[in-house]
Amino acid sequence: AAKTISGNLNINTGAVLNLGTGLTQSSLSLILGGSTQTSGTSYGGTGSAASVINTTYFAASTGILNVNICTVGTWLGTTSTDWNTASNWCSGTLPTAATNVTIPSGGNQPTISGAAACNNITINSGATLTIAATGTLSVSGAITKTGTLTLSTGSTVNYAGGTQTVLDGAYSNLTISGTGTKTWTLASTRTIGGNFTIAAGTTLTIAAGRGPTVTGTTSVSGTLSLNVSTTRTSTFNGDIIINSGGTWTGTTASPFTIAGNLQNNGTFTGSNAATSGVYTFSGSGKTISGTSIINIPYATITGTVTNNGNLTVSTVLAGTGTLTNSSVGTLNIGGTATITTLTATAVGNTVNYNAAAAQGTCKVTTYHNLILSGTSAKTFATAPTVNGVLSMEGTATITLTSGTNVTYGANAALQYNAGTNTRTVTTTEWPATFSGTGGVIIKGTGIITLNAAKVLGTNTNVPLNITSGAKLATGNFGLTFHGDFINSGTFTAGSSPIVITGTTATQSIAGFATTGAVSMTKTSGTATVTGNIGAAALTINGSGGTLNLGTSL
Repeated sequence: AAKTISGNLNINTGAVLNLGTGLTQSSLSLILGGSTQTSGTSYGGTGSAASVINTTYFAASTGILNVNICTVGTWLGTTSTDWNTASNWCSGTLPTAATNVTIPSGGNQPTISGAAACNNITINSGATLTIAATGTLSVSGAITKTGTLTLSTGSTVNYAGGTQTVLDGAYSNLTISGTGTKTWTLASTRTIGGNFTIAAGTTLTIAAGRGPTVTGTTSVSGTLSLNVSTTRTSTFNGDIIINSGGTWTGTTASPFTIAGNLQNNGTFTGSNAATSGVYTFSGSGKTISGTSIINIPYATITGTVTNNGNLTVSTVLAGTGTLTNSSVGTLNIGGTATITTLTATAVGNTVNYNAAAAQGTCKVTTYHNLILSGTSAKTFATAPTVNGVLSMEGTATITLTSGTNVTYGANAALQYNAGTNTRTVTTTEWPATFSGTGGVIIKGTGIITLNAAKVLGTNTNVPLNITSGAKLATGNFGLTFHGDFINSGTFTAGSSPIVITGTTATQSIAGFATTGAVSMTKTSGTATVTGNIGAAALTINGSGGTLNLGTSL
């Protein structure tokens, strides 16, 4: 019967082939005694109707061998192993992004050393395609192989079409581009030894199964959706960069290890899972940065990491490593903070415990700016230290398991910014004497009410500032001013006694009204009244101090 050889037919010196009687055989190419023969023609022995009669390698018969009856995109290897040499291809035509390519076994096997393209590519059994260190293969369709695909260190495979399936396997550099959604299902952990790139306009879904290990930089300008099995870890040993317009989404509770820097200028959602999906930051001297928020439910720090961006850890911040919040860093914590070392002393940095629920384990450390927001109690084992601003927001409160009140640095401030919510202050955040020279600031529109008498300053200018639209009610408790009283909002003093005292060189006292008494007991310096004061009585008994009633009062 007639035979078709999809690859090369090689007849060695001394061998003779009988093509049979009246049969038409075919092969992709023909090598006789080590010499490649002309393709696109027919061969035979004495008595055949072939175009080329060769009595050395073909027996006398009427059979014919047609050589190179092929389609465009079939590799011949006639000249060399170079993919980009036209004479190595059927019809002398190099493949394009629209060409379906077949690599048969035998003869010269192709090597890509520059840029190459194809649509679908099939590597037959016994065949080998090699992509050299300088080579890039852009595939618009699918890669199918029963043969061998050899990817040299530095090589790149680019899935550049529409909807595609990424071949399961290891890569050196892997690029996802074009349009549509690409799907990559990993039967076992696969390594990307170089860079991993998701271009704009495309989506890669890593389907349920194993996760990748990436050695180089992961750059996402499109969408990377990580739907990895919850028991499998995806490891990124290089930097991760989410570019503007790029999206990183962890769609399952699978764990991740990040040993490099993480930069988000797009959208980063660590996991959609409610109970796990831990991101472990293991690198030393690494940074978290970018212009956009990074949302991670579970973050474990085992290395040393600096947050230069906006990081939200909504459930658990843990680990034996060190997380430093830099001067431009914002850290939002929505759950527990059991991390061994949280350094938040840099001037300008902010840590916000922001859950709409109680938070039972807040980190005891020294903060610059500390926000307690959301709702319910935020509990610290002992007193934290605040050197910048402690801002009480929403309906959140502060609880100390041991201790009386927050420790404030010399220049610290206490701020109430509860929005429309009303609240009564506690001694835990506002002690009987507040000494931070940043003073107490009242914001929002809800009424803030004192719980006890308060002293602002100890012969230091510690201001009380009620901003525009804000409201402070004394609850008839006394107020003692060693510094300025600034009122652009509403101050309800009731029957509170008001004392102006201390040795501050200059004080500015806004107008107010109380049915209680006003006492001026300054022993040095001048207190200047800038508005009308109404009181049941005025007592001036300080020695050396001056009360300046101002003008136009």
